[in-house]
Amino acid sequence: MIQNPIMKLQRSTLVLVGCALGLGLYAYVGEIRQSEQQAKVSQQEQQIFAFSRDDVQSFTVTTPNQTITVERGETGAAAQSPWKITAPQQVPANQATVDELLRQLTTNPVLPSDVTPGATAGIRRFTAKPEQLQDYGLEGSGNQVEVKLKNSTTHRLVFGTLDFSNVHLYAQADPPQAPTDPIFVLLVPASVLAAASLPLDEWKLPATSPADPETPPETPSEPSSTSN
Repeated sequence: MIQNPIMKLQRSTLVLVGCALGLGLYAYVGEIRQSEQQAKVSQQEQQIFAFSRDDVQSFTVTTPNQTITVERGETGAAAQSPWKITAPQQVPANQATVDELLRQLTTNPVLPSDVTPGATAGIRRFTAKPEQLQDYGLEGSGNQVEVKLKNSTTHRLVFGTLDFSNVHLYAQADPPQAPTDPIFVLLVPASVLAAASLPLDEWKLPATSPADPETPPETPSEPSSTSN
């Protein structure tokens, strides 16, 4: 039986079209995955640290005035707070204060100047010479946060001085023991240091005043009987 050349051509065309569609779909899926990976990397680059708040086991805030260590505590309905201060006192910690600092360290902050159209949100990274550490207030700085994760790894953020705008702050994330050339410097919102340098009382769980005991209602006195 002689095969119709037209039918043979149609089958070949269908095969070619199917291959083209398959290759196109493969390329499309590949581009989506690549875009997702690039977006994830870009998001992490816009954060001070790439870990999440749930990864944090403890942290120590050091300023020229105080050193405060906060650790995860007990959870459950009976727990006063999921966080506890272990130094300089051992008291329950204010969860709102803890959450605010961890939010500043692990989310994409928006600098005040970044609200203008077309500006890039998030932190800024740049390189400098080791001798410029002093210019940025990063040499011998007394302000830092050291974070310990559940997997026992640690991360450190050292705060420097404000820049000329007084709303941005120079910082170094996980600085090496000895300065490298070049050094890597961050420019972050000053609110990060503000969240870290709160006084001890604001790190403590607010005391709740006990409820006033109910006053029993007064029993009306019976009228006294008078004898005639």
